[in-house]
Amino acid sequence: MAVIKLTNLGGLEPSIEPRALPDNGAQVANNVNPGSPTFRPLPGDTGVATVGTANPLTLYRFDRNTDGSLNTNDTTGWVASATLRNLARSQIDDDTTGRIYYTPSDGAAPMRWHNAAGVDRQAGVPAPTAAPTIVSVNDGYVFTQDVRSAELAEVLDQAVQIVMANATSAWAGPDSPLPQGWVRTIDFVSPTDPGYEGVRREVIRVFAVNPTTGAVVNTFSDMPADESAWVFDQTLGGSYYTPSGVTLPAWATGYSKFWIIGMQAFAEVYDINGPAIKAGLLALKMPGTQGATPLLTGAEADAIVARLVNHGDKDGLRVGAKIEALRAKIWDVAARFTTGGRVSLDAQTAAFYQRADVLATIASAKGDFAEAIWGYVRMIGNATATPFYEGFG
Repeated sequence: MAVIKLTNLGGLEPSIEPRALPDNGAQVANNVNPGSPTFRPLPGDTGVATVGTANPLTLYRFDRNTDGSLNTNDTTGWVASATLRNLARSQIDDDTTGRIYYTPSDGAAPMRWHNAAGVDRQAGVPAPTAAPTIVSVNDGYVFTQDVRSAELAEVLDQAVQIVMANATSAWAGPDSPLPQGWVRTIDFVSPTDPGYEGVRREVIRVFAVNPTTGAVVNTFSDMPADESAWVFDQTLGGSYYTPSGVTLPAWATGYSKFWIIGMQAFAEVYDINGPAIKAGLLALKMPGTQGATPLLTGAEADAIVARLVNHGDKDGLRVGAKIEALRAKIWDVAARFTTGGRVSLDAQTAAFYQRADVLATIASAKGDFAEAIWGYVRMIGNATATPFYEGFG
């Protein structure tokens, strides 16, 4: 145990900080005469506390109370031991428990520690009294970078599965029945026929043909059959077809061979179940929270569903506009096939003669012709010779 020996006391210096005091100086002197350079106690003793141990070999005091506050009462916190102990305060700065470690000076017992709250126990982890019969390892949850990446990938996959499970494939195109002569491909040809595996996408324009000559005999429209040769233009992609395994529409009965021109009229889009997707998204959990915190708020889930519907649903704003454009084009094409070559030519001719530049040219030509005729009339009227037309009559 450390010993401090003072041979010449310097007296009281209460205005100096404790850390700046000289070795023989002090701020407080209890029961000694501070005016003497020697350690000379006062004639009478002062009782501070009763420690309960007769003739203790070790005496010390806790600097904290049981509640962790500083112990400023000189009569409390004392610990006395009948044996000689080596003491060391806790190395934790400003330890509010006042923990003190101690060992017997003779090393007869392991190190122990106690504190102002009355806890007194052996330091370290006591050895078990018997070997364990069953040992199992329970790994605790640690949110490492690898765990984060794995959980993010898992929640993303879950979100995709939720969307796909509630997005049903749908074909969008003409809603109303097309005019006579048009039919959905699947209703006219067999899906097993080579070249018609994608029949859901198309409609076809049908022309009845002579099975021997291959010429059109019925256009199923106002277009005369003798003006329909243009439908055989290779750029239209038509082909001869003899139905097999299908029930023909009523207007096509009585014929055995047809010329058909296919056209893509339907687009594959989705019918999205927004409420089901929102419910699934709200059930997803934030990575790292072990299922305690939702990944999305209600507003965030609504925003995701709105974007899905807008971009992928058959009735969404973005897809709907495209489908309407597709429908308009199909009806435009249907009208052109119905009017046929003659009506189309008549319409184009009428439109040509209604053009301003054409009208101006015709008017100018008429003016030139009138001027020429008028010139001949004047020449004839002023002639003295026999007119060239005399004798004809």
